[in-house]
Amino acid sequence: MSRPFISLCMIVKNEAERIAACLQSARDVVDEVIITDTGFTDGTMDICRSMGASVDSREWDDSFAKARNSGIARATGGGFYGWMRMKNWITMRVDSCASL
Repeated sequence: MSRPFISLCMIVKNEAERIAACLQSARDVVDEVIITDTGFTDGTMDICRSMGASVDSREWDDSFAKARNSGIARATGGGFYGWMRMKNWITMRVDSCASL
């Protein structure tokens, strides 16, 4: 049995110093990365794009739910979504997700 296609959705703002390591930690676990930018002023989005993430910008309107839902709406993972905050990095291996 193969594992499902998994989309990682993230809200990101001004994380240029850490975003590459964060996305690298998810590379072997997810099939696509969806980034919702809420007003970056550094190179975060360029780094995300260079690592193959799908990036979209939206104006911050004080609603994490709207920003989260914006990313989820763009995901193509067939209902399997992962949501990760910048301070959380993925440390598990793909084979540990086999029961999903």
